[in-house]
Amino acid sequence: MESENNNIALKMGATLQDGRYTIGKVLGKGGFGITYQAVTRQKLAGNLGGMEVDVPVAIKEFFMKDTCIRESDDSVSIPSTGSTAQVEKYRQKFVKEAQNLSQLDHPNIVHVAEVFEENNTVYYVMEFLRDGSLREYVKTHGPLDEKDALKYTIDIGKALDYMHSTKHMCHYDVKPGNILLNSGKAMLIDFGISKNYGSDGRETSATPVGLSKGFAPLEQFQQSLQDFSPVTDIYSLGATLYSLLTGKVPPEASIINEEGLGARPQQISEHTWRAIVAAMQPRRRDRPQTMRTFIGYLDGSVTIPVTANESEETMVIGSGNDVASSSQPSTPPPPPITSRPPTTSQPANTSQPGNTSQPGSTSRPGIDTYTGGGYGGSTMPPKPGNKLPLIIGGVAAALLVVAIAVVALVVYPKLTGSSDPDATEESAGRKTVTDEPIYGPDNSVVLKYTGEVNANNKPDGKGVAKYTDSYKDTYTGHFKNSLRVDDHGKLTFKNGDVYEGTFVDDHFGEGIYTIAEDKSYFSGSFRDDVPYNGAWYDKTGKMLNKVVDGVDK
Repeated sequence: MESENNNIALKMGATLQDGRYTIGKVLGKGGFGITYQAVTRQKLAGNLGGMEVDVPVAIKEFFMKDTCIRESDDSVSIPSTGSTAQVEKYRQKFVKEAQNLSQLDHPNIVHVAEVFEENNTVYYVMEFLRDGSLREYVKTHGPLDEKDALKYTIDIGKALDYMHSTKHMCHYDVKPGNILLNSGKAMLIDFGISKNYGSDGRETSATPVGLSKGFAPLEQFQQSLQDFSPVTDIYSLGATLYSLLTGKVPPEASIINEEGLGARPQQISEHTWRAIVAAMQPRRRDRPQTMRTFIGYLDGSVTIPVTANESEETMVIGSGNDVASSSQPSTPPPPPITSRPPTTSQPANTSQPGNTSQPGSTSRPGIDTYTGGGYGGSTMPPKPGNKLPLIIGGVAAALLVVAIAVVALVVYPKLTGSSDPDATEESAGRKTVTDEPIYGPDNSVVLKYTGEVNANNKPDGKGVAKYTDSYKDTYTGHFKNSLRVDDHGKLTFKNGDVYEGTFVDDHFGEGIYTIAEDKSYFSGSFRDDVPYNGAWYDKTGKMLNKVVDGVDK
């Protein structure tokens, strides 16, 4: 039963604030909160007397599902003392979300009535929007007709313009699931990752950078939102309109960056398609720079400039989840990645110059060993005008594999007293550790780990590994029995380079690798921690070269 939610959610009929609110069904759940339908008793007075009526409201509860548990008295507790600081950090951000909402007064933004503490957690009360989300509507009824889609998009655009121009705030999570309908009116909700900015354009709130694939532009994958960025919301609103009209999640930003948005679906008018393409340009500077301009594109009051990615070809939307057109391929899954270290041989002309370093080498891949011809003195000549320092070449990744292998095969058996590296993992005995030293074969500390471990004391769950050798790399993300496995992990290198994306069996899968020195980046898939399919871009988003099957094009 949804309301019981395996003893995580409050039960139907539970009350808050001394009976003022009575909990109904669960409306939605996320990693940091549960939203309920509820009612509150209000007195209605008239010239003939008074009466009490039930007024529907929505109540959002702070509850970190991977960290918190529900006690029998409905209170929320944190079983691991090592997680207390993290929970408190996100609890404060939850309160900040309510405060951000309380500052906003717009007919297309959900209103907050109050925020309060109870059950050892925090709640805030919002107006109840009874007609569900646009995501649910499209899932049930199919794509919207263009007139309705434009109406809802323009309404949300006006709400965002109010936020941008009046409150100096960006939402950063615009998508159909965060737009609710209420008596035919579109309402913007979920301000969990919104950011406030000062008059100088610098952020004044420290909310995390989140993203929704298909609706988030490249700058969100790169977490480069320290400066006021209305164009990020413009991209997401354009992607939302695309989804409302097609019934599909838009292609990911990296695909659009490489291939464009594809051909125009037959059910979308040429004018509206051009507005969508303009909003979803990969480079921020190529999008409309204000929400009012984008609204003008949609209602026809502003002329839409011609963009490089426009296509006059019409594609037909087929059944299922894929678009029936070869001009808009679906994203292939990352190629299989083995646990072996990268080989020293590379194709004759690759995006990764030959790397003769092996695990254990003292050379540091990246900026400080790049000599103009690649790592390790590769004979491959640099491309004219190619300023890329180029990516890690697998050496650092291989070192990390070795370090993790030490953890899995040598260190943790020592810590647990077990000599069997294949000992069966059990769900019982899980715990959270903080700055746990991990030792190498020579008894030196090779990393310090903070996060969840399993019964055999191996990293298993969310955590942070800080490597203490000369490379000083840091991995933040999920582990599965000592291996890095994550849909959105982050590896930061000593020289400032950053990889963000998927990790598959301890290796890069699909993501973005950013060079610290000049902010150029590779976006695409990797094989053996080497760019395999994708493209290199400069810091402005201009494509430098494609990489196909590991070879520069």
